[in-house]
Amino acid sequence: MGKDPYSTLGVPRDADDGAIKRAHRRMVKRVHPDNPDSGDRSAFDAAQRAYELLSDPVTRARVDRGEDVDGHNPDNGRAAVISLAVQAFMVAVQSGETRYVDMVAFARSSLEERLDAIVRKTEAMGRDLAKWQDAEKRLLHNSCGDAPDFLASALAAQLRDINIAIEAAKQDIERHQQAGKLLESYAYHCEDRPQRTDGFNFADWAAAAARPNADVLLRAMQRNSGLFK
Repeated sequence: MGKDPYSTLGVPRDADDGAIKRAHRRMVKRVHPDNPDSGDRSAFDAAQRAYELLSDPVTRARVDRGEDVDGHNPDNGRAAVISLAVQAFMVAVQSGETRYVDMVAFARSSLEERLDAIVRKTEAMGRDLAKWQDAEKRLLHNSCGDAPDFLASALAAQLRDINIAIEAAKQDIERHQQAGKLLESYAYHCEDRPQRTDGFNFADWAAAAARPNADVLLRAMQRNSGLFK
């Protein structure tokens, strides 16, 4: 992506739609090619492109995430997927037992748990969006002179924010799914655990290590089993 569109229009990154629109109007008026004093075709085109990016909630969300929106770097998305897969495997190796536990399966399980959490969050945002959309449809404004319709503006801003969050979550879901598929191309050789005769069950420990809050579970199991005293 070229110059930051926020910098192009001279607005902060948390600017609302109205501020972006006003900044765009000021700039295009000043740099319009027909302006004999300060006309600038390249600056005019840059202002138009910046406004195009920031006036659309989806592309603005991509800009805010630092993604390429001009199509010059199509590998950005794959790089993010690879990064997710690598991170999941590294965390698995760091927290697991590399000799007896399949680290690739461990990493895939971790990604699947995170994916399920993101899906649930996205579904909740969808229900929230429907509620706000219903409120928007039911809201009526009895105009009193020049009084602004501030409730409608607030609803519109809320709906924009939710749509941006949902779009970002959908892309996150896709990245996690692709990262899991990347890990499917790997195999991991782990050894069978040695047999014990004291009733200790290695399978229970492996299952606990793959669960959320594994460190807490493992410490409790250590205390209960009498190990490491």
